[in-house]
Amino acid sequence: MTDIDGSEVWKWPISLDESCRLTLMLGQEFKDLNIGGTLVTVPTAQCTKCGKDNEFIDWYDICCFFHYLCR
Repeated sequence: MTDIDGSEVWKWPISLDESCRLTLMLGQEFKDLNIGGTLVTVPTAQCTKCGKDNEFIDWYDICCFFHYLCR
C-alpha cells in the first residue's frame, strides 16, 4: 500500500484483545471510535525478547516511557 506521497505504508489492524485494552485505557468504548487499524511507515515486527507482535497500543507505551525519561 502507498501513501499519497508515494511512500510505502502498512496497515496494522486493531485486534479484539487490543480493542478491549484500549477501551480500558481510554475510559470509553474503543469500537465507538470506528478505528479498525492504523497506517504506519514500517511493517509489524515481533519483540526480540517476548515474541509479541507490535500493536497500535505499543505507541502509547513508548510515549509514556519517553515522557518518563524526560522527567
